[in-house]
Amino acid sequence: MQRFFTFVLLILMSLPVGLSIAGCGKHSNATFCNGSDYGYKVGQAVSIDLEPAITGVSLNYGTEGQLGAPRAIDCKHSAVNLTSYSYGTTNPLIADVSPTGSICAGSWNRSSAGGVLDYTTCTSPSAATINACVAANATKNPGACVAYLSASGGGATSNLVAVYVHPQVTSIVLDTPGHCFSQGQTLQLDGITHVFAGTGSSQQDITATVGPLTYIPQDTTIVSVAAAQDSTTGKIFSTATAKNPGSTVITATIAQATSSTGFFYTCPPASITLSLPNSTSTDVTVTPNTPQPITATVLDTNGNQISGLPLEYVTTTPKTVSASNGEISVTYPDTTTVRAICQPGTCNPAPIDQIGMYGAGKPVTSSPIHVTATGTSSTILYMASTQSQYFVPVDFTQNTLGTPVRLPYVPNSMVINNNGTVIYLGSANELMSINAGANSIGPQNVNIQGKVIAISPDGHTLIVTDPNRKLIYLYNTSNGSFKAFGGTATRAQWSLDSQAAYITGTDWANNPTTGVPALFVYSTFNGWHVYDTATGANDVAVTVPNTGAFVAGTATTVHSYCPDTSGTTPDYFPQDTANTVAQPTDVLAATDDGLHILGATMTSGPTLVDIAMQGTQASQSTACPATTGLTYPNTVTTQALSSISAASITGIIPSSDSSQAFITYTAGSAPTSTGTILPVYEPKASGAGTLASVTLANGATAPVAGAFNADDSDFYVGTSGDNQVHIIDTKTLKDIKQLAPNLTDGNGNVVVPDLIVDKPRPST
Repeated sequence: MQRFFTFVLLILMSLPVGLSIAGCGKHSNATFCNGSDYGYKVGQAVSIDLEPAITGVSLNYGTEGQLGAPRAIDCKHSAVNLTSYSYGTTNPLIADVSPTGSICAGSWNRSSAGGVLDYTTCTSPSAATINACVAANATKNPGACVAYLSASGGGATSNLVAVYVHPQVTSIVLDTPGHCFSQGQTLQLDGITHVFAGTGSSQQDITATVGPLTYIPQDTTIVSVAAAQDSTTGKIFSTATAKNPGSTVITATIAQATSSTGFFYTCPPASITLSLPNSTSTDVTVTPNTPQPITATVLDTNGNQISGLPLEYVTTTPKTVSASNGEISVTYPDTTTVRAICQPGTCNPAPIDQIGMYGAGKPVTSSPIHVTATGTSSTILYMASTQSQYFVPVDFTQNTLGTPVRLPYVPNSMVINNNGTVIYLGSANELMSINAGANSIGPQNVNIQGKVIAISPDGHTLIVTDPNRKLIYLYNTSNGSFKAFGGTATRAQWSLDSQAAYITGTDWANNPTTGVPALFVYSTFNGWHVYDTATGANDVAVTVPNTGAFVAGTATTVHSYCPDTSGTTPDYFPQDTANTVAQPTDVLAATDDGLHILGATMTSGPTLVDIAMQGTQASQSTACPATTGLTYPNTVTTQALSSISAASITGIIPSSDSSQAFITYTAGSAPTSTGTILPVYEPKASGAGTLASVTLANGATAPVAGAFNADDSDFYVGTSGDNQVHIIDTKTLKDIKQLAPNLTDGNGNVVVPDLIVDKPRPST
């Protein structure tokens, strides 16, 4: 018995240590997905994503493609790094796949002799193979030849990727719907897209064979495209969803072929209505330094509401009341009109050959809000002369003339930007500037010579004309750069949104000897355009809002901002000649209420012309017609300016509340016995307005230039004869005060202050 126990002990001692402890407990470090001790482990591949999973791959016969890199994931959806994958196909005669995921629309060369590398030659499938493939797919994909590829590795297998094999694609055509789509509406693109193989008489529609297409809109702000899969049928389809108004190209890609297949149209605005919070009135009162948000209600041509539209907001008096980012801000008391504009380029854009199609590419202007800004303000007046090298400021809070400031050169013109910070003066030598706050000389540019005739409302672009070089400059006030165009200019007017400039003058390109009267138009979106006119181009006035430009001449013509797409050669900007007023004018101005274009002419003696708007165009808030431009129904009245002795009319200056307009002129033979008269016209909503006058004091012979203060209570007018500036009380029509800037020429003679600009300032 003792021998037996000794034997057992020897056996136990001879067993390996590892064997002796097996089964004594669980010591594995693996973590299982189900929290137990069996099944898939965390970090082990449970699935593989193979792309393109939704659209699949479309290949012409005998061409090559590439699967996306497989991505293995574990039960926690974390990536698993597998060193290799193997690929499989349901039909290697139709869609063969190499060990690296390269696809052949047919069969790869395998086990090639003569040193030819395998998987380097792709052979098209035979006709019999294709026919058999089409028959096999008749239930799920009628007319198509499809094989399915997969990838496997680490014990997991991927999703199937469909490979569509077909003849070579030569063109893709999207049937453009015969209408636009309202914001949020959708269109299934696959049902209206056709894919073709071959050309001419051998062309065939192979749409059913190519599989899902990839669609890409050129402008994703107009339409978005998304692919999805029908949960019942498994079919892949693409849907276009309308976003913001406009037209854009949609391109489609299939089988390495890309084509601009067609256009998509999101419906444009038909109306834009503005309102302020808690108010339904279009006449509102706003307190300075208290911004007011604007609500814009926009309806499209289908009558559906549009939201999120990138509108531009403009006011008729940007010096005192601004509107931007959907908010009204008042700096100084004034009366103004606020509108919103859907302006192509940023709103309702379209390719040039699609302008006008379903309203795309056309601007739309809102109905107006009339704003009265309460409070009081004062003025700083700047006086200069085309015969003097000095300018003189006067601050009406101090009621004393400032010290004369010497300019580098004698100016020939002067304008001030709307925020009142910089004054620009033209000269024959250079472009000059004044820092208005400090009354000091600012930057000068010797490369720009000539007259300054207009500055954009946003203050960014100056228009200068050089009669010697016969050039018109667009000068960037921010960096001093400029663009130069051929021609000379007399007058210029910007649109309220600073997007377009209308310039009258002479085009020398077609007749270098005498030149041709022309309207020049510059658009920030469409560039520079020249329109020669037989009726002359003396002056220009842009309607309020900026839907049309009236041009003075032997007849007064008007161009609307709507493109004329009715002819075989459409005029995209600025459009058609809307209509002609058979009335000569030398100067023009638009009233801020949008109801009047005021003019004057010396054709048959000094005469005032009132072109009063009629009908729906009076408010200028309608969308452009389908094919033609806007028209401007009007009634013309004239009144003789018999009380003045004028050699020429220099300007018509309307007040911001549209209640008055003063007429300035150069002296004729002699004033009347009652003294020199400053005419003032008071327009009416309909019919002829009232012509009144102010008798100027101190021996003035003519009122040559003028400007209103911010709240229209005073009118400042520079006069010849006495070489003073007269202050006119606009309520009483009295000449209440005279300023003597004493501007002198090179010989010390006092000269006429014929350059006047003003800037508002706080009253204290």
